[in-house]
Amino acid sequence: MQAAEEVLFDLEAAAYLLRYPEGEWWDVAPNILRLVADGDVPTIRQALQTHLQEAFAAMAADGVEAAQEEYTRLFISDLPYAPCRPVEAFYLEEAGAGQSTSEVAGTYEKHGVTAQELPPDHVVSELAFLGHLLLRGDLQAMTDAAAFGERHLLEWLPKWVAGVAQHARQPFYAKAAAYALAAVKAAQDA
Repeated sequence: MQAAEEVLFDLEAAAYLLRYPEGEWWDVAPNILRLVADGDVPTIRQALQTHLQEAFAAMAADGVEAAQEEYTRLFISDLPYAPCRPVEAFYLEEAGAGQSTSEVAGTYEKHGVTAQELPPDHVVSELAFLGHLLLRGDLQAMTDAAAFGERHLLEWLPKWVAGVAQHARQPFYAKAAAYALAAVKAAQDA
């Protein structure tokens, strides 16, 4: 079992790596990957560190524009639709937003959290919220984190990760998605 601090780092790292690759992302992502590689806990990190670093290096070699095009193609827009939309409603309701989006937003509100720039059921928002609950660390927050992970992330994330692995033209996003899923599974055991 991983320590809660390690799981929290993995959730936050995965959430950051799955953001749109622009601006400071290019400076922060390599540092995150170095920290992932330096981790003491073997469960998630040893299995993914080399793959993530190699995939990032390949993506960086292709350039910023190619990385942004791949992100957009996979997650935002591709004709007729993005193959791997990173939102819960797409997988549970085959919609851009729906009941699950409202349910997630209500859960955030109950805990005094608001999704900022992304939809509440976006993978980055859900990973950050799960991290928020773990950071609180009290028994109720840990219970809520387990319930949120089970009810939301684990209901759709495996399908999303499989879709990213199938549709990605370069490996970084597939590895980052797998890292996110591993972090969520570790959070269930924290």
